[in-house]
Amino acid sequence: MGGSAGKRSADLGSLTLQNGILRYEPGLPPYCGWALRIDEIRVVGEYSTDNGPYIEDLFCVFVVNETTWHEVPYDALGVREAIATMAGMLRTDLTFQLLLSTEFRSRVIWPEHLRDVALFEFREVRRRFWDMLLRWGCPGEVESVLSPRVLAYIGGA
Repeated sequence: MGGSAGKRSADLGSLTLQNGILRYEPGLPPYCGWALRIDEIRVVGEYSTDNGPYIEDLFCVFVVNETTWHEVPYDALGVREAIATMAGMLRTDLTFQLLLSTEFRSRVIWPEHLRDVALFEFREVRRRFWDMLLRWGCPGEVESVLSPRVLAYIGGA
């Protein structure tokens, strides 16, 4: 259930939706704040990582275009309320299904015709030999790129 065992946390920041503006105010680093208009959002999705349960591992994603998306930790304050309000505005169901995932997974939640399609492809970042030696025993880095189906939908393929 999210990285903080389902507990909402101010440390993860807060998400609000007012006057058609979705705004994320960060808590502690490494999170960054952002704001965007609801009508800018092309895709809503979620992704999970293998970082849990003590580090946040579930994120809501709002895709604007092929190079811009914003994310917010699922357990940040106000996420459920903002998502419920957004669902009403979009006249759709925005149910998150990766709450118990313990691996890198992603899915589109909206638009409905893409629901359950992979949002991201996850790729392990290749390290140079010296980096591998210096970081021996540390988990590898993973990068996320929008999936081909999502790129095709938003016009980036």
